[in-house]
Amino acid sequence: MRTRAGLKGGDALLLVFSNTSLWDLRKEVAKVLALAPRYLQLTLGTGNSATVLRDVDNGKTMKALGLTGGETLTAQKLSVDEHVPNAPLIGPDGELTPAARRIFSEWYDMFCDSAGAFTKESAAHFIQAACGDLPAANDSRIAGLFQAYDTDGDGTLQREEWLTFYRTSSRGEKASTVRENLTAFNVRPDLKKLSEVEDEATASPEELPRYFIPRDQQHFDLLMSLLDGGDSSVAEAAWELI
Repeated sequence: MRTRAGLKGGDALLLVFSNTSLWDLRKEVAKVLALAPRYLQLTLGTGNSATVLRDVDNGKTMKALGLTGGETLTAQKLSVDEHVPNAPLIGPDGELTPAARRIFSEWYDMFCDSAGAFTKESAAHFIQAACGDLPAANDSRIAGLFQAYDTDGDGTLQREEWLTFYRTSSRGEKASTVRENLTAFNVRPDLKKLSEVEDEATASPEELPRYFIPRDQQHFDLLMSLLDGGDSSVAEAAWELI
């Protein structure tokens, strides 16, 4: 069966099977959005008929949930109430901490052009990703950035120039804006990306039937007896469980 999911940046066509669990689907969608599944909310349908798929249903298959193919799933980032302390951006030496440097360096690579240069257009797309609006290349924010940090005047920012910008911002009046940037790019205050957070979903893989049934001979024999029984409805339900 094919299920269309509305994802960040557009739609994605997902190919799943009737015995695919909601947990498996949730993990695949989370990968596309660079999130851990705990930060993902899936909604089935649209408008007044939309239904949020709950964590307690993670062990259910697509068929058990009533999905037959072609349904629309809307995926969005879920705000989780968690108390995570701020990790420092600047170390005792006055430089970016290794974790902060890694994140800001990844952003540099993310927005470079095809030639590997971070241009004013790169900066415009970065601002769009962080703030939602796409400024012109001659925007005052971009002009100020390049005037202050393009030290060789070549019209591009080198990696160290970009990191110097973030080092300066992280220990000055713009530190709160840096934290807002981190949130926009799915990075927690402890500098851990949401895709790296160990998941704490209600149904772990070890709790799904497909995991524990083959590992318990008694469960396995019982399931096989149901498949071999004369009641076709029971056999079909047992097969879906597998």
